[in-house]
Amino acid sequence: MGPYKNYALPRDIIMVSTADWDEPLWTNKQQIASRLTDDFRVLYVEPLASLANGKRGYQHRFWRDACGVHVLRPPGAVPFGQKISQ
Repeated sequence: MGPYKNYALPRDIIMVSTADWDEPLWTNKQQIASRLTDDFRVLYVEPLASLANGKRGYQHRFWRDACGVHVLRPPGAVPFGQKISQ
């Protein structure tokens, strides 16, 4: 256990982020999420991506990283949403 083991805190953290977990240069969010896993269960939710940028397909992914963070990658979204005229 880490430094928060003696505190009566909820043990689940959901972190909604603006950066993908597997980015080569981590932001503060990835650093904090990886360090909190000693005392908390952390769910890191990646941002919604557009299918137009080609980075992701429509399939979502959920996995546990080696440092103990659970990562949710939501499926890609259709560009312009429901605003496509017919």
